[in-house]
Amino acid sequence: MTDLRASALPLFIVNLFLVAVIMFCSSILPIITRKSLLFGVRVPEAAGQSPEALRLKRGYIVTMLAGGAVMAALLAAQYAAFPDYTLLATMYFFIPLIALQYAAFVPRWKRALALKAEKGWTIPASASADTRSAVEREKLLSFPKAWYIASLVLILAVGILSLARYPSLPERIATHWNIQMQPDAWADKNLLTVLAMPLLTLALVLVMAASNIAVYRMKLQVDAENPALSYAQHRRYRRMMSHGLGMVTAATTVFILLMQLMTLELIRLESGLMMGITAGLLVIACAPFMYIYIKAGQGGNKLRIEPEELAAGLHQPQSPVRAVHPERGDDRYWKLGLFYYNKNDPAILVEDRFGTNAGVNYARPAAQVAAGVLAVFLAVTYVVITVLFFRSLP
Repeated sequence: MTDLRASALPLFIVNLFLVAVIMFCSSILPIITRKSLLFGVRVPEAAGQSPEALRLKRGYIVTMLAGGAVMAALLAAQYAAFPDYTLLATMYFFIPLIALQYAAFVPRWKRALALKAEKGWTIPASASADTRSAVEREKLLSFPKAWYIASLVLILAVGILSLARYPSLPERIATHWNIQMQPDAWADKNLLTVLAMPLLTLALVLVMAASNIAVYRMKLQVDAENPALSYAQHRRYRRMMSHGLGMVTAATTVFILLMQLMTLELIRLESGLMMGITAGLLVIACAPFMYIYIKAGQGGNKLRIEPEELAAGLHQPQSPVRAVHPERGDDRYWKLGLFYYNKNDPAILVEDRFGTNAGVNYARPAAQVAAGVLAVFLAVTYVVITVLFFRSLP
């Protein structure tokens, strides 16, 4: 049991780290969300800072932090009593955390709706607007290309090194290592197996670059009352997010290519060192986004723009701000304050109402198909991995 517990310790630590990150990010959602949104209900900005609204936010924060503490205690109890179930716990602890978030949100959404009716809070119909396509505004001139260029250079260098090492490699090469960093899977040597990791990393970098470009060029949601300030905040926020995604791409590239160097028998990583590298990767993946969410808020609404910049016109929208689909601001189209459903709106992607930056219009067939496919994929994945896990138990 002692050996089993020791081998499961790194994964248990990762679980605790993920719980801490998830609960922290969840608990600050009411703080980073736009001031004009109170638990999915659109309200005047001043109303979002009223005593009643602040009590709702404090209650949500306390609930989420307490729930995170309980989940951490449950994971510790599971690790102490059943260390061989730590991998399964990694898969399933997300589910009660998601359920907790809904349980904490929905009653406060209902109370926010009631408050809006009781206080007679009204919102101008033109409270938000879109600018035209981001392609018209920026041509990726300030897109953080350096992260991706550096990643591609690393991939090319390791690919060339792999070809140079190919003749001296044994006929069977290691392709996977267990938690003690002992090889537990091998493959016959050929060009495909030797270059598999560099090619996989190349595909990953291209996908992440495409995703980053989509974030960078996404359509802006600006405040029609102060479009220059809103545009400046969102523009800066988009750059911050792009750099964060680029940093994650570069870190992931380094991590995978380290595995390739082990395949090439050029380095050997002990379990302790590998645990440290993995922990470092998790920090690099989480820290930038936590900083951005705290510093910038939803869509950059918390960012400070110097008056001199606005006066100089450095952040003026390059196309006219025009009101579009004011129904997006209507609470009736936001089910439970979280899910946008409007058949009259052709948009698929819309700005979310609680903490994050983007949601979908579930009335559009494409969104429904994507949601259905994702649900089926997750269900099948959970069933298959759970069955394989129990079959692997002694």
